[in-house]
Amino acid sequence: MPELSQFQRNKTAAHILPLALFLGLQFLIPLIKIENPDLPWWRSAPEHFIYPLQTIVCAVLLVFWRRQFDFGKPKLIGFGIVFGIIGIAIWLAPTALGWQDRSGETGGFDPTLLDHRTNPIGSWSILILRFFRLVVVVPFVEEIFWRGFLMRWLIDSKKRWDKVEIGTFGQKSFWITTLMIGLAHSGPDFWVALVW
Repeated sequence: MPELSQFQRNKTAAHILPLALFLGLQFLIPLIKIENPDLPWWRSAPEHFIYPLQTIVCAVLLVFWRRQFDFGKPKLIGFGIVFGIIGIAIWLAPTALGWQDRSGETGGFDPTLLDHRTNPIGSWSILILRFFRLVVVVPFVEEIFWRGFLMRWLIDSKKRWDKVEIGTFGQKSFWITTLMIGLAHSGPDFWVALVW
């Protein structure tokens, strides 16, 4: 299948499609969802099948295109861990310190939807897939797109963006990408996403 192997070598598709499909599936939720607890769970809470679907589809794409991602050689790992912890603290601080009231928010994860006593496999599967989505899939698809593609493409879109070294700094690429990341996390998370 030469078409498939050629598609597998497409660096642009590898860097854009995982996040594009992730977001495309995310946009299905409000189209399917009907606020009525009497309806089956897949109509009243479609996020409980969309999120696992996002996890599986995007994980498969990341594995399919794994050879197209160049993360560079690990440098300053301790520095990265420290700033990762600081970033998580910044992300959680507004709610933890009471600067942001999220008590009225609805639509979050409802772990009681599938009772673990009557459906232990279903409830644990959803929980494990959601955790894997949060900790592995989302960080990879976002970083591969924002820093792996967009920042490099904004630095040099006329030549081959993939020849721009990961971590290359450019004023325009930095500010545009930062703003777009903030907008992608619009609402109460805009400012913390911008700082992150």
